[in-house]
Parts: sequence; C-alpha cells; structure tokens
Amino acid sequence: MKFIVLKLLIIDFQNETGVDLFSENSADLFFSFNNPIFISILVLLCIIVLSYIVINKQFVPLIKEYELEKIKMENRHTSSMAQLAEAAPDPVLRANVEGEIIFVNNAGAKLGNDLIGKNIVDLFPDLIKIDFQNFIEESSEISFEYAINTRIFNLIIKGIPNINAVQIYFNDITKIKNYEEELTASKEKLAELSSHLQTILETERSRISKELHDGIGQTLSFLSLKLDSLRNNSGEENEKRKILEELNLSINNAVMELKNISYDLKPRMLEIYGLIPTLRLLVEQISSAENIKGTFEHFDVGNLKPRLEITIFRICQELLNNIIKHSKATIFSIQILQDSNSIKLIIDDNGIGFEKPRVNYNDSKLRGMGLISITERVEAFKGNISIDSSLGNGTVVVIEFPETESFG
Repeated sequence: MKFIVLKLLIIDFQNETGVDLFSENSADLFFSFNNPIFISILVLLCIIVLSYIVINKQFVPLIKEYELEKIKMENRHTSSMAQLAEAAPDPVLRANVEGEIIFVNNAGAKLGNDLIGKNIVDLFPDLIKIDFQNFIEESSEISFEYAINTRIFNLIIKGIPNINAVQIYFNDITKIKNYEEELTASKEKLAELSSHLQTILETERSRISKELHDGIGQTLSFLSLKLDSLRNNSGEENEKRKILEELNLSINNAVMELKNISYDLKPRMLEIYGLIPTLRLLVEQISSAENIKGTFEHFDVGNLKPRLEITIFRICQELLNNIIKHSKATIFSIQILQDSNSIKLIIDDNGIGFEKPRVNYNDSKLRGMGLISITERVEAFKGNISIDSSLGNGTVVVIEFPETESFG
C-alpha cells in the first residue's frame, strides 16, 4: 500500500514538472533547491534537530533536577519521620509490606523486647484482614483501641508510600479512659444521691405531717372541745378549774411538740451553745428515751466552721438512729477529738454488727442505713470515713476531717 502511494506521488510530480525521476539526472533534480519536496524535507529535518537540541539542553536538565529534588525531599521527610518516631513518648512501630516489623522506637520497650523481625499480625490479630501492599500504595489509615497489660492505647495505622512501609502510632489513653469511667461513676453516684435526698425529703415531709396531725393537731382539737365545754359549763368552780388545768397541760404538750419538731429541723441549741453541749444533750436524750447506755467524750476541740458543726451533728444523728434501729446494742459512745492536722469523730457500739470485708456503698442494706448521705457529707469537707464491723462484734465508724476544712 505504501509503495502504491509513493508511486502515485512520483507520477503526480512527473505530470506537474515534466521531469522523469527515473532518468540519469533524476537525483540532481530531486536534491535541487527548486524541488519543493526536498525543501519540505529539509525544513522538517531542521525542526526535528532543533527540537532535539532544545529538549536535551533545556527540559531534560529541569526534569532531572525536579526528580533529584523530589528524592531529596523524600529522604528529608523519611529522616524527619524517623527522628520524630524515635523521640515520641509513646511506642511507634514500622512494618514492611509483608507486615514484618523493621523499626521500633525507644518507647516501644513498653510493648516487649525483640520486636524487630516479628510480624505485626502476631501482635494485633485484627490486622490479618489488611493487604499491606495496597494499604501502603493507597496511603490508607485506620485507628482502634487496644489494651496492653494494664494500659489502653489508641492505635493509628498509616500506610506511607514514600518509605513503602506501614507506621503504627500508639497513643496512651489510659488516663482518659479512667477519667471517663470516674465521670460515669460520679454521674451515677450523683443520680443515686439525688434520688436518696428526694426520698429523705419525702420521708421528712411525711414525718412532720404525721407529727403535726397526730400530735399538735389532736392537741388543738382537744383544746377546742375543752373550750366549748368550758363555755357551756355552768357547773362548779372545781370542775372549771380542772378543765383549765387540762387546757394548760395540753398547751404545754403542744409547745413541747413544736420545740421537738423545730429541734429536729434545725437545733437552736447548736447555734446558741455550739457542738459539744448539743452532742452531750443528744446522747442524754437517746440514753433516756431508748434505754441504751451512751457516753460522750471530747478532747481539745476548738471553734469549728458552722457548716461543719451542723454536718457532724447530722452524722451523729444518722449513726445513732442506725444504732437504735439496726444494731440491737446496749452501749454506744461518741468521741470527738482534735489534733494538729484534723478533727476525728469516732462512734462505736456493741451491737450485732454486719459482715462486710469491704464496704460497698451501693448495697441496698447500707443505703437503708443512710451511709450514702453520710459519705457525701464527709466528702463535701474532703474528709475520710472508715467502717470496721463484723458479725457479733459491733461497729466502729471513724470519720476524719482535714484541718484546712475544719476551723472557722
């Protein structure tokens, strides 16, 4: 086909010029500057030669320089990565396309010795699904959490094409996880405390309502009846005097009941006389009313913050209430003492006790004993509480408040 086209071109040239290319002087005629084909070929050759010269002298050096600079940048990047990995406070591993570990920084000793040469899949079986070759080529990245011994790490795995390797970064998030768990526990504890306080409020409302209805309410009803009787009575003076005495006694009882209710809500004596006399009176009242022998001792207790005095009084009320309701004790004691660093409150009894090797404040029995609210009161002053009890050996509660939170 090419031969036919060439032949047609030659015939066309012969028809136009009248020159026989196959004659003896055909070569001279072809290479003549009068021949347009020769001129076209010559111009084309010149363009090709000039293009070759320009490309080799101008563009090729630029391309080589670019490629050389690219290699230098990749080497610098690799060197920087190696330096950063070496200086990282957390472990950094590097593995090749087969998953074989080829680099471990100094912090990698946390993961164990002799990691070089091991397969990364042996350490992290979940990575068996990864095709490391494609992972590196596509610059992929994944992350997940992993527990190693007692530490929790967030692992970031990156494919890095310019070093043809996978880099594994370990970020120790143990503290963050612990904080999250503590925060969750605190929220649960706060919700439980809120529920417990709401229960206490409702219980107090019910108690006060019952005392007002059964005590003062009945007394006032009795007074009303007696007054009506006195108003309608036209009998002897002795009978009227008897009614007045009954009225006076009922009024005194009503006043006493109001004082008791007021004392339970907020003891006035605590504001007037302070903590020590109020606690002594509390012990005497319980000993007299409940037929339990109680003793109270105090040692060098100075002026405390009013809020702390109320807190100690409420704690004593709660613990003594537990002794009355649950312990079956015949003897109890309260001691409060002060040293250079703290205020200590010790309450013990000889009751039945309870078996608790380690106190769990979520236990329903202990919740019923009010230990949640007691613990919260103590923690509000950055104090500590310890409970020592066993079956048949009574209970000892020791509460300590630091000096910085105690004195006014």
